[in-house]
Amino acid sequence: MKQIISIVAAVMLIASPAVAQQRKVQKGNGDSQSVEKVQRGGAEWREKMKAEKIAFFTSEIGLSSEDAEKFWPIYNEAEKARRKAFKAVGEAYKALETAINEGNGVDEKLDAYLKAKKASDAVDEEYLPKFRKVLSAEQVAKVYLAEEKFRRQQIHRIHGNRGGNAPRRQAEGGAR
Repeated sequence: MKQIISIVAAVMLIASPAVAQQRKVQKGNGDSQSVEKVQRGGAEWREKMKAEKIAFFTSEIGLSSEDAEKFWPIYNEAEKARRKAFKAVGEAYKALETAINEGNGVDEKLDAYLKAKKASDAVDEEYLPKFRKVLSAEQVAKVYLAEEKFRRQQIHRIHGNRGGNAPRRQAEGGAR
């Protein structure tokens, strides 16, 4: 496990300067070459996020090398299904919004939206047994917790709140 984390950390260190350079290019003169470099930077950013996620999940779930070999293909398949379901929900949402604005077909679009949301929820139900085949119940539970922790961590990072708990500290009566 330490080897995996070390490899992921090395990849992140290598990718960081490249991502920073791409951001500088984006602020440049806006020519077509800059746009191409920025697009590559987006791919590098996604790879960096993927590496961070792998390291985070490996640590949070406590995956051994053997567990990781079995887990990640299933997880990646589940993520692909989730993205597809999320896209369908988004499209159904837009269609519902359009139907409301145009004043027709609302019933049909509402049904389609709710069906898309149910299909999205069904993805987790579909993959839960697959996860249970390769991980313990506790590790499977940690997968779902790790997803939410990682998502929140990224939101806080985007908003510049690297501590992750600042709003909660205020609500709980100050810093700890």
